[in-house]
Amino acid sequence: MKPAKSIAIGGRAMDMPKYPEWQKPYEAAVKEDDLQNLTKLIDEAESAIFERMLALSSSPDGHQELQAVRDACQRLLDIKTEKLKWPNPFAGSKHSSE
Repeated sequence: MKPAKSIAIGGRAMDMPKYPEWQKPYEAAVKEDDLQNLTKLIDEAESAIFERMLALSSSPDGHQELQAVRDACQRLLDIKTEKLKWPNPFAGSKHSSE
């Protein structure tokens, strides 16, 4: 497992994402308040996550990151259904977060 790193910016310690390949675009989407820009950022985050999942599919030691990816995908789905009012594709199923 990759340890989280901290860097100093303007005298403040800032945590670096543990999995920056996909966490940076994911965090940008999660923090976005502008609904006009949110869809674009979600698309970018999902693309980065997909690319990373392809790489992890052949890796025997990516279990913890795959769990983090699953959690991120669930959060992005929650944002789509709550903020963007998209229909929940899992409503009424065992996969629903409600």
